[in-house]
Amino acid sequence: MDISDISGNIFAGFPYSDVGYLVRNITGLDLNNKAIRISEIVNEGLEIFFVKKDLRFSKDDLINTLNNLKFDIGDNNIKGILYISCLGRKVSFNDEFKEIEYINDIIGNNVPIVGYRANGEIYKSHIHGYTAIISAFY
Repeated sequence: MDISDISGNIFAGFPYSDVGYLVRNITGLDLNNKAIRISEIVNEGLEIFFVKKDLRFSKDDLINTLNNLKFDIGDNNIKGILYISCLGRKVSFNDEFKEIEYINDIIGNNVPIVGYRANGEIYKSHIHGYTAIISAFY
């Protein structure tokens, strides 16, 4: 097995109580020694699991997040949206995941949206990858 067999499709996940979990790239495989190299410093005893890139789950997750945001805001008019999306999401889904279209469909076309693609998103005390952050101003 070669790293190219899983590169961009399978990732390492690490659970953290304050943020859910972090996703990190697998950067090397050593089948002879049954070892993997991951782009994260790991301490002995840290739980690890593997996650797979999934376009359908990512779409459903964004739609649910947007519906929850709209419900939480209620009748308050949204004045604007700040949307920061990981560059890895665009690359992973070959531009099939049209995130801004979902925001417009659910929140409304009349709401100004500003944002950018990042190479990591900060949430609490961690830098995340393959995620998106949405903030609404109302």
